[in-house]
Amino acid sequence: MSVFGGLSAAPVKSLRCSNESETKKILGEQDSRHGGDLRFEIFNLQFSPLLALRFSMRKLTMDRRHFLKNAIATGAAAVGCGAMAGLVPPAAAHAQQPIRPPGALPESEFLSRCIRCLRCVDACPNHAILSLDESFGRQRQSTPAIKPRRQACMLCNGVSTEWLLCTAACPTGALQPIRRDPGEIQKRVSMGVAEIDFDLCYSYNNWTCGTCYRACPLPGKAMTLGLWERPEVHPEACIGCGLCERSCIRYPQAIRVKPRAV
Repeated sequence: MSVFGGLSAAPVKSLRCSNESETKKILGEQDSRHGGDLRFEIFNLQFSPLLALRFSMRKLTMDRRHFLKNAIATGAAAVGCGAMAGLVPPAAAHAQQPIRPPGALPESEFLSRCIRCLRCVDACPNHAILSLDESFGRQRQSTPAIKPRRQACMLCNGVSTEWLLCTAACPTGALQPIRRDPGEIQKRVSMGVAEIDFDLCYSYNNWTCGTCYRACPLPGKAMTLGLWERPEVHPEACIGCGLCERSCIRYPQAIRVKPRAV
């Protein structure tokens, strides 16, 4: 009986295989998707062990592709659903918490009080505060934040004011009022903490720099210099203003402000 016709053609015994079980080991499980093509392959396998190897490798590749497609589709769906719910930013960018302006309440309380009026954005004399886009999630969209590499907080230095202007402009207390006093600023401002990448920092790689130290508003406290102007951050004193990151002459920058754990 032809291998292309009939309902149940007898198994083709390979000239290179001693029994039916060995042939099945080469072929693997029959997939109904291949239909008649699979029977054609069975017919040809008896004449060439090379064809048998090619067939088994092709089936393995197809199964692997099928698995990868399913895995990618499942992962994309999970991220997409999370983004739609405001739980995961579409660009999964470390989905990290943004750096909030001075005086910000803990994140959950800040989000419940902030009305997205953006008065703090307008009040900032250094134009350091911006409105977040959807990449940080729907819940945080249009809330104020600081991206130090773009523009750092200068703590209203050089401005004639009794209060940090963004904190005085907030109508809901999402940003608590803070006096423009060095002692109060160091005590109450905690936007984040600077971290050094020693693999990138010039002063740790046979050069000297010290730019970040000279930009720090709390030199000798939040940051000190060692041999070859190697900077050292003291987290307990760092307020996270970002002036060190903004001033870093390395690209990508060797020092970054990370939001403190909430």
